[in-house]
Amino acid sequence: MIFTITTNDMVRTCKVIDVADLHQGLEHGLVYINADGSNGNTLISKCPKTDAFRYGPSNIEMVMRGWRPFVYEDNTMAA
Repeated sequence: MIFTITTNDMVRTCKVIDVADLHQGLEHGLVYINADGSNGNTLISKCPKTDAFRYGPSNIEMVMRGWRPFVYEDNTMAA
């Protein structure tokens, strides 16, 4: 799934990645996937990439709530 967000007055193209990459800390953030398959709100990771609670609740809990990891298309993976 490809979608766009605006961060720091820049439009960024984003791509949803495999949930397994979330556990490795490779995502730039999480996007909420609505029931109709469209994207909703996004959360940008500002915590250490190894932090299992970098979005508040545990990352697994966030996935169970309908959130999916994403990366910016202009970067292969997060630093």
